[in-house]
Amino acid sequence: MGQSDSGFLAFATMIKDLVSHDYAFIIITILLFLWFTHYGHLGKALSYFLGRKKQRLAELSSYIANNGCYSELAQEEIEQYHFAQMTGLILNKTRRELLFSFQQKNAHDVYWGTIKRAMPHLDLDIEYCLKVKKIRFWTKVGFWLNTLLAFAALFVGVGLLVGIFISLLLKQITPAELAWMIFGFFLMMICAGFIYAHNWPLLAVKKIKTVLQNDEYVYTPDPEKS
Repeated sequence: MGQSDSGFLAFATMIKDLVSHDYAFIIITILLFLWFTHYGHLGKALSYFLGRKKQRLAELSSYIANNGCYSELAQEEIEQYHFAQMTGLILNKTRRELLFSFQQKNAHDVYWGTIKRAMPHLDLDIEYCLKVKKIRFWTKVGFWLNTLLAFAALFVGVGLLVGIFISLLLKQITPAELAWMIFGFFLMMICAGFIYAHNWPLLAVKKIKTVLQNDEYVYTPDPEKS
């Protein structure tokens, strides 16, 4: 047996020894749970609008048809609901028109999913003006930390996969150990994906910055449509 074969065997044995201890994966799972609990982004709840039943919209449409005193308010709620259904964003009329204009102008480069992910880094406080917020230092640190952890989880997952193949070739693995290693592989792949997903907002806003001039976009509404 050559030195390379001995190295692979030692690596496979190390992986087997690691996964043969039940507490190893329990500890890893607890640490990952704490990480996601502390840093995980649950997103804003959209249930109020996206969970609306058709009956509610029918009632609003009927109210408008009967020329109710607050027909404009009812119409705004209907438009806000449909906009949220299509884009996943709950916004008032001014911001809807601003983002719709921006997305239509840059439809080949910026998608609604990109805008939605970038929302934490977008400033829409000024009427009909989209600006990119200044990226804070700790946000950048978090980006690189998430990237490092994601690649570390990916590396461990690939190591487990290599260990599985080597152990199967050498026939030095029990069914229980094989099950643990397969579980560990998928766990590490999922963890790598979830951790790196925390970088999507920053990646999205970087994409948006490429189509902006001076990091802002100003929309001039059509008076006839107002």
